[in-house]
Amino acid sequence: MGLRSLLRMIVLLSCALPVAAAQSVPGRDALAPLQGRWYSESTESDGKQQSGANKADVHIITADEVVAVLDGTIVSKASITRLERDLGNAFGRITLEMNTGSNRGKTWVAIYQVSGTTLRWCGHWAGESDTLPTRFATTAGGPDFLRTMARETR
Repeated sequence: MGLRSLLRMIVLLSCALPVAAAQSVPGRDALAPLQGRWYSESTESDGKQQSGANKADVHIITADEVVAVLDGTIVSKASITRLERDLGNAFGRITLEMNTGSNRGKTWVAIYQVSGTTLRWCGHWAGESDTLPTRFATTAGGPDFLRTMARETR
């Protein structure tokens, strides 16, 4: 292969890379069921319920951004960078990139499910486990965290 052909191939491949990356961003239709204000109904970790309903613990999802608010103060912002639904499962997969807050720079990987006015996600920080949860529950000593939320209605 000549130098000219090699350079042409490099240019073509470099042009294709941004297109491939853009395809992993969730589309508006996939994100639609998640949109809105969600308050925490319960949280679970280590196989035990950690908290009950708390209308001051809110997640606001607008487009591909998740803003966590506690007692009226923004505690973190994250971008939804991956959202997949496998028609063979009752749940999908979600990935959040933390942009602000104490976990800035971390990646959250989880399963999620929207059913009526309920949103659940169960997962962990990337690197804490090689596998995603297969159900909406945590286990003693495990890395997963489960949050169940209700859609806020005005």
